[in-house]
Amino acid sequence: MRLAIALLLSAATAYTPPRPPRRSPRSPGGNNKPPSRKREIIVEPLESWGAFDAGKHRMGVSTVSWGNPDNGFVRKKKLRGGERFSQKDCRLAYQELMKNDVKTFAIPGGQAANDCFGKAVKKAKVFDPPKVVTYCAPSLKARYFGKEENRKRYGYASVATSVNDVLEVLGSAYVDACLVGGALPGSSCPAPPRASNSIESVGVQNVQGGSALRKAHRAFERKGLQLKACYVDFSLVDNLAMRDGTLEAAKELDITVLARSPLCAGLGSGEITERNPTGGSTVGASPKWRPRALRQLAPLHDAIEQVCGMVQARRADDERSMAQRQNRDAGKVEKILPVQVALQWVRAKGAVPLPAVKNQKHAQAIIGCQGWALEENEVAVLDAALPRSVPKFARLR
Repeated sequence: MRLAIALLLSAATAYTPPRPPRRSPRSPGGNNKPPSRKREIIVEPLESWGAFDAGKHRMGVSTVSWGNPDNGFVRKKKLRGGERFSQKDCRLAYQELMKNDVKTFAIPGGQAANDCFGKAVKKAKVFDPPKVVTYCAPSLKARYFGKEENRKRYGYASVATSVNDVLEVLGSAYVDACLVGGALPGSSCPAPPRASNSIESVGVQNVQGGSALRKAHRAFERKGLQLKACYVDFSLVDNLAMRDGTLEAAKELDITVLARSPLCAGLGSGEITERNPTGGSTVGASPKWRPRALRQLAPLHDAIEQVCGMVQARRADDERSMAQRQNRDAGKVEKILPVQVALQWVRAKGAVPLPAVKNQKHAQAIIGCQGWALEENEVAVLDAALPRSVPKFARLR
């Protein structure tokens, strides 16, 4: 009996059960928690709508300064520099934008802007046609008052004149959109060119407010025209369109909102601030804005700077994560500019920004908006610092 018990004990001590496999530290039974779900990289804006197609990046530019000496345009190349630009700068900017799929150009009525844009199109080494948006402001008063150029640009027949000028300069068969304003006196102006298939889309400008936009939509419907675009001032500083129902009405009616002056002439760019009133210019530069106006917008400028840091850190983190998955070294992330944050905020609200462009540097800043968009928390930081109105008498010169 004792011998049997001893044999059983020796067998039990000799047997060692197999060890269970080691748990992964990221398995449910491990010490560490499972990895959180990978954050999706935001590329497209938070909201987008509208019947007018502004391109896959929902970004365009304005050529309002081209050919205009009052805005720094000079004929001689030797006079370039600072805020001055020439025909060569326009051509290089156009070429840079077209090669990077920014093809929507807003051209004001008037021979100078058309000629300057036409020369840039013909001399640039780009074969794809641009998407042209021309705009004018029909008014009965302009028939009898003002210079010949103003009558041509603002008169009742200015729609046909502007469209024909663009078609003649570009040598194309139609323009992509024609914007007229105000709504009621100008609702019948695009009808003849539209009937002759010279205009693909029709829009309005200077129509502010949800009720006014709905009224304009009905006025164009009575003329047999579909309103596809609305050209209004909209920026971080001048954000009235977000509060008076313009964006809400445009979304309801499927009208594309084209944001004019999305940087508010530099006040909403984040580069001209109370600490930097000249925007970085040092040689022969003088401030354009009153210190009181810049002081009033200081919270907004601080918010833009904060969002720049947030986006920069987020994009750097995305690049490191992608490099780790692809087993490569992380690349360098381009610096986020305050101008790009201001334009992305306009896109996040559903509008298509059309900033003014004067040279290739401006074009490259706009192209830098591609491939990323603001997230909800970043938009909320900017929304919390929005001013209620544009500072009055802000400009010095």
